[in-house]
Amino acid sequence: MRAVATTDRRAQAIRLIEFLVQREAQAEIAENGEFPANPAVAPDDDVSAWAGVKTDPMDVAGAGEHAQDAVALMAEVGWR
Repeated sequence: MRAVATTDRRAQAIRLIEFLVQREAQAEIAENGEFPANPAVAPDDDVSAWAGVKTDPMDVAGAGEHAQDAVALMAEVGWR
């Protein structure tokens, strides 16, 4: 994990991550409408409703590479 790899407080970072993935913390996260990372915690009903949603595959990194050209094209055609 990046949080552990980039800190000079490795032990504390590991303890934080261990705390955040515990059932109790994940239950709080789920209650706030976020998707729990711990498979032992069920997602909130609103989040569960999205389980069957199909997403279009998108190369986010590739899109970022073309962002400047896309913005220039939008400006050229007057898109707002």
